[in-house]
Amino acid sequence: MGLTETPFGWVELRSRDVGASRAFYRDALGFTGEAQTEGFALSRDGRRFGALGALSDRQRGLGVPSHWLGHLTLGDRAAAAVQALVARGGVTLGPSRADLDGFAVVTLRDPGGAVYAVSERPPSEAATGCRSTLHTPDLATALAHYAALAWRAEERLASPFGPYALVITPEGARVGVLGNAGQGGVHPHWLVSFSVDDLDRAVARARDAGARVVHRAEGRDGRAVVVADDPQGAAFSLCSA
Repeated sequence: MGLTETPFGWVELRSRDVGASRAFYRDALGFTGEAQTEGFALSRDGRRFGALGALSDRQRGLGVPSHWLGHLTLGDRAAAAVQALVARGGVTLGPSRADLDGFAVVTLRDPGGAVYAVSERPPSEAATGCRSTLHTPDLATALAHYAALAWRAEERLASPFGPYALVITPEGARVGVLGNAGQGGVHPHWLVSFSVDDLDRAVARARDAGARVVHRAEGRDGRAVVVADDPQGAAFSLCSA
């Protein structure tokens, strides 16, 4: 799983049913969950890449669905990054908190409504192995917001789903930004993706475990991508390695 595909060095699944989510990702994708004080540390092929925990009571009360949250792992640059992102329209969602390893994490909402986190976890190899895509209602506003991190749009084009930009981070990660939120029921969000060796087999296992397959597309690089919702409603996607 290489850094060139996603900016997220850690991912977090917040679920309405932790036990059910743990079973689904174990059966569908082979994720293992090591019990922690709160929730589980997620691993694949012996490598920890994220965490699984319950939605807070407040989130449940607000009707927040189960969801994946990507963490930008910026080490000692995290605090300055949060300030820069807020100055460009970001909103912090509550105070800083500690993740399961004790690193400080701040959750933000970008100007388009997508939620992500900035972490003091040291920069590391990408968590998921596939390109993450931001679905946003306004491409230009999103690009201006994340430019606070020195992300730059390398290519822009008109896709069948809306205006699209390929963004490069200073670390060399490649990010897709698609201006389709608000169309056809698509909400603003960061879509977390996972690479698999056999895409058709992984999709079949996910479907058998209760996932709802939403969409399949061929990327410009020739790799297929399948978007799905897990049984708790958390969106994710799979791509061929």
